[in-house]
Amino acid sequence: MKGFTRSEFIFHNNEPHFIEMNTTPGLSEASILPQQAEKAGISLPQLFGSAIEAALKLH
Repeated sequence: MKGFTRSEFIFHNNEPHFIEMNTTPGLSEASILPQQAEKAGISLPQLFGSAIEAALKLH
């Protein structure tokens, strides 16, 4: 998987088990990706700009 994704796990007996991967994570203020970027001091335009640059380098 490349780009932004959200992976979901559950823990059973203290062991993580993969449930699913969402390849289109939410982008609302309540969504995790924007919150993580904010905590890291990265604006959404910076975040998306770096993703676009990385994608362009692949082609």
